[in-house]
Amino acid sequence: MSASVDVVVPTLGRPSLRRLLDSLAAARGPAPGRVILVDDRSDRRGALLPAVPPALAGRVVVLPGGARGPAAMTSTVNRNTDQ
Repeated sequence: MSASVDVVVPTLGRPSLRRLLDSLAAARGPAPGRVILVDDRSDRRGALLPAVPPALAGRVVVLPGGARGPAAMTSTVNRNTDQ
């Protein structure tokens, strides 16, 4: 039996998000089950990221964080994912 791990990333959409996703896509070993991005920007009019790396296609989920900080982010993830 193989285990699956989800990666949760609170984000404000900084350039480091792209580097993180590229690193996850290129990593050796099993890919994450899901990459859950909690978009905590106060102004979400623009795209959070231009494109998802092909190795993570279908695994990335974006949840709105509402610009409320880390504690609220935890509640958002718990409400919107199957544990």
